[in-house]
Amino acid sequence: MADKGGTKARLEAAVKRLETAIGHMPEFTGTEIAEAESLRQEVDNLNLDLIKSQTENDRLSEQLRQAKSEYADLQSAMDNITTRLDSVINTVQTLLDDQPGT
Repeated sequence: MADKGGTKARLEAAVKRLETAIGHMPEFTGTEIAEAESLRQEVDNLNLDLIKSQTENDRLSEQLRQAKSEYADLQSAMDNITTRLDSVINTVQTLLDDQPGT
């Protein structure tokens, strides 16, 4: 799975750099200010995407946990059935071996 902590740290660092740059906005021209605002909007959108991705990751992780639990339950049931079938086969084999004329 993706490194949520590393991704978030990189995003936060980028936001801090952007905020520092925006803090110097009085020194910027109108074009630079518009570009900085556009970058801020893009960072905000990326942050929303990150939050959505983390939410989706959490949901999928829960589904995976449930699937693993169900698999373990099915594996246990299959083991029980196999044991019972082996017992029945052994019983039938014993009965057939005990039959006269075999």
